[in-house]
Amino acid sequence: MNNTLIKYLEEGAVELPDGKNDELVPVPLSDMGISHPWLVKDTKLEDFVIHPDMGVLDGGDSVRFGGAGAMDSEGGGEAPGQPELIRLKRYDFVVQFFWRPTPKTERRLIAEQRRQAEAQRAEQGEGNEFADAEMSN
Repeated sequence: MNNTLIKYLEEGAVELPDGKNDELVPVPLSDMGISHPWLVKDTKLEDFVIHPDMGVLDGGDSVRFGGAGAMDSEGGGEAPGQPELIRLKRYDFVVQFFWRPTPKTERRLIAEQRRQAEAQRAEQGEGNEFADAEMSN
């Protein structure tokens, strides 16, 4: 969980019409005001069964359909012509995070400031490489 959803909320981006002429551009979730995600509650993995035509079935591993030619998920004796039950693992959890809505104009300003800072770092990085080369000679 921490290496997937939580990490995505901390470092991920979504495409929004924040570019020139409202073109889609990647916008970090942090620029949208999303921060401090945490796992509030989680449970153990549980087995459950899905019928392809009926959805999730109550009763986990002891689902039975009555009537002639009934399917029995415990014994695996499915009636001919009936779809096969799908067994899955279920993991319930609650994730919360702080969200301060950020308007498009503010997100564009944040993105421009980031581009300027990156350009400045790139210029300084080039100068540092030259200084490093001079020092090694």
